[in-house]
Amino acid sequence: MVGHSLGGLIARYYVQRLGGDEAVHTLVTLGSPHGGSATAYLMPTPLTRQLMPGSDLLTELAEPAPHCRTRFLVVWSRMDQLIVPQRNARLVHPDLAVDTLELRDVGHMSLSIHPRAVHWVASSLARLDDVPARPVGLARHNSPAHNSPARSTRAAGWRSSSRGVGGLARWATAPHSAGPDTGPDPGPPANSVSGPEPAS
Repeated sequence: MVGHSLGGLIARYYVQRLGGDEAVHTLVTLGSPHGGSATAYLMPTPLTRQLMPGSDLLTELAEPAPHCRTRFLVVWSRMDQLIVPQRNARLVHPDLAVDTLELRDVGHMSLSIHPRAVHWVASSLARLDDVPARPVGLARHNSPAHNSPARSTRAAGWRSSSRGVGGLARWATAPHSAGPDTGPDPGPPANSVSGPEPAS
């Protein structure tokens, strides 16, 4: 699973708090505000308040997660204009298996297409075919072997900003009818990418 910006935080909530680690072997986040962002103060909506440093949501994600078996690949940039301070796009958690790529000259919207990021993510995912499932996560917190196949999850849409990150994660993984969306105030879709493209 690959998530850019808010999409990465929604995906993290899914695997860390909703049991999604049983379906997701590896989660890639690109420029996601794992530590919050000061830019959230510029537009204090119910959703962006959860992205403020020290929010209830981020406090919940900082709680112990010894049974989370998902491996994390985190890409962040020192030139990210939307994550302030930029280091808050790093994922630091004692119970999570995290590999990090730091970039210095890539903007927020270019993280998903920058050649170095694409190559690193693609190479890291390709190596998963050569080793048993969960080698990193299991070694780090001694969980039982996990052999569930990876399963893609429907990308979260913004039906209402009042749902918040946790609500978006729950909505994204729940069954939906084919009927039109009747939720209030539809907004733009969450920023996410479907997967890495081969580096040229």
